[in-house]
Amino acid sequence: MTRPAHLLVVDDSTVTRTVLRRRLERAGYIILEACDGEEGARLALQDRPSLVITDVEMPALDGFQLTRFLKAEPETSSIPVVILTTHEEGTSRYWGRHTGADAYITKDAGDDVLLEVVRRLLANAGPAAKSPSAGPAPSQDIVARVVRQLDDRLLQVTIINDVLEAGLSAASVKDAADRLLAHFSELLDTPRVAVAIIEDEAATVFVRRDVAGDNTDGLGTFLSSQLGRSGYLFASLEVTVIASVGGCSDESAANLEPELFHLPLRDAAGVLLLWPSSRPRRADAFSKLLGDTLPHAAVALDNARLADRLRRLSAVDDLTRVASRRAILSRLAEELERAQRYGTKLSIILCDIDHFKRINDTYGHLVGDEVLRQVAQVLLSGCRSADLVGRYGGEEFLLLLPHTALERAVSTARRLQEKLACGDMIEAADPDLIVTASFGVACDEEVETTRAVDALLSLADERLYEAKGAGRNRVMP
Repeated sequence: MTRPAHLLVVDDSTVTRTVLRRRLERAGYIILEACDGEEGARLALQDRPSLVITDVEMPALDGFQLTRFLKAEPETSSIPVVILTTHEEGTSRYWGRHTGADAYITKDAGDDVLLEVVRRLLANAGPAAKSPSAGPAPSQDIVARVVRQLDDRLLQVTIINDVLEAGLSAASVKDAADRLLAHFSELLDTPRVAVAIIEDEAATVFVRRDVAGDNTDGLGTFLSSQLGRSGYLFASLEVTVIASVGGCSDESAANLEPELFHLPLRDAAGVLLLWPSSRPRRADAFSKLLGDTLPHAAVALDNARLADRLRRLSAVDDLTRVASRRAILSRLAEELERAQRYGTKLSIILCDIDHFKRINDTYGHLVGDEVLRQVAQVLLSGCRSADLVGRYGGEEFLLLLPHTALERAVSTARRLQEKLACGDMIEAADPDLIVTASFGVACDEEVETTRAVDALLSLADERLYEAKGAGRNRVMP
């Protein structure tokens, strides 16, 4: 036999409850009444009404707290809740929606609106509520449950905030992974934990605690097989052990099967790997914690990946693929500080392509761009691995030569000038196109340590202009 639709009306106003009871009874519903949120919670647990209509401002528990309580309790979570109030503010509607209310209606909306919402919610209601309990829930039990819910929610928000803060403030993907895995290790009581990021057919795995001792190759083989068996495809795998704690380097630990959880990353596959803990784990609490936390951990990792990508892009000149002006000047300051600290020498070379405007005007900017790219490659090919080449601006390039005295830097510049001048290094769009460059060279021992960056650049620039004034296609020390 179908149970009649019982509606619970919760309002601290006797007049309002009476008016609502009469309206709803005329529509064929059986009405229960509660004078505040606490009584409403007890009646909902006891009688399992088909739907709850609640005011917002009430003593004991207000309508928002009552709604949150009913939606969080397994016995009442499927019961539709309608907030019926005089509050029209956007913040009130927003909070009502986020506490779980199925509908938010102002009291001046009219009987037809309320009845239509009630009919719709009852028609769309999920499975029938469980049978009513044998007796009313005691007042202190309601309060205890509300406090527990608030505490659980505070814990959840705190965890999510810590995860986001740890990841979003990280300086790199590795730093973000380190901080996030530290949180997961503590929160889930899982001493062995890792995160894998699979992008562009390459898998990068950051491991917190070394599950295979010092045998990183063995760990990589093991992780590769675990990820491959789970359907993740990649051509190469790199393992970084970002924390290794004593007592966890047992070789047998490598044979433990990790639990794999998907991290919803943008344009990449993310996997969280958790090794079994020796302590018992509450499956429901464990699953809920992961479900609440993993999307936010993915956001933090994505932010770190984006920051890394932007740093790489800002450090490289788009056209020539050598260091950008910002990157080369930052590196110059670092190298000067290092040279001064350790008493070594640093030389720089400023290179400017001769008559570059004429090249653009005669052959077009596409050819000019190609000349810039090829000159950059000639400069790179003529430098040591310790040197750095950057695009200083326009058709000018800046070369940093650490541990290099002026004489050796001049020799390097002359070798580069000759490579360009011979014409074999540049594939010209026209046989008549000849590309040469002028060079200005300076060493840090020629300038004062105060404002050394500006002084060194200024000296190299002066010598570059001397080279141009002397006829171009030459080196001026």
